[in-house]
Amino acid sequence: MKKRKRKICLFFAKLVFILGSLLIPGLYTEALSIICMFASTLRHGLIPHLLNNGVNPRYNSRDTCWWFIKAIKDYIHFTNSSEILQKEIKMKFLSDDKLEHQELL
Repeated sequence: MKKRKRKICLFFAKLVFILGSLLIPGLYTEALSIICMFASTLRHGLIPHLLNNGVNPRYNSRDTCWWFIKAIKDYIHFTNSSEILQKEIKMKFLSDDKLEHQELL
């Protein structure tokens, strides 16, 4: 029986490295895309630090939201534009119903 590989997205790691890997080299479009992806998963004021196969987001890291805010601050600093603050984000999680979230992802 083959073991199924699980794709795990560690949001925290992406936020920590966004400055050096995207903003300093000038990859602003890519940085904006990642920041908007994080913003779309906001729930109860938290950003998940882990998405497991696109389901079961884990919101048990307080530091992730601070790294998210730092990424936005860095983006504004490097681009000299605050347009990111006006960007409309389509939210993935519209309620507190966990089953509904799994259907949306």
